[in-house]
Amino acid sequence: MCRSKGFTLVELVAVITVLAVLAAFSLPKLIDFSSSAKRVAAEELAATLSTASSSNLATFILREAYPATISQSAFPMNACGNARFLLATGLPTGYRIEAAGSGDGTVLHMATVQCDVVDESNTAIRASFTLHGINPSSS
Repeated sequence: MCRSKGFTLVELVAVITVLAVLAAFSLPKLIDFSSSAKRVAAEELAATLSTASSSNLATFILREAYPATISQSAFPMNACGNARFLLATGLPTGYRIEAAGSGDGTVLHMATVQCDVVDESNTAIRASFTLHGINPSSS
């Protein structure tokens, strides 16, 4: 007698069925992870902008105090939208910056305003940061 090696059709169907069931249960978890990842990315971008704004303010203050020593200039900041200039590579694709709450996002010299980083693919994903105003001509 000769026995052939391999899987029967029933065994193959059973394995495919088990894999399909596992995929059906894991897919919602993967979708949930992508939403969490987008939220974390927006929060990280907001933290980076907050740090860059503080650094920009420190540069302005030091330059005012020590003009002969500090060669770098600060970026003028008078609105939330200008925060994109604080990033060396600009604002990443898929995000925008807007005023937090009901404000218009303008900020006076040496004042602060709350701004939001918004994920354009899901506007419910947003993270706030503080922008420091630097506009000496308005003071």
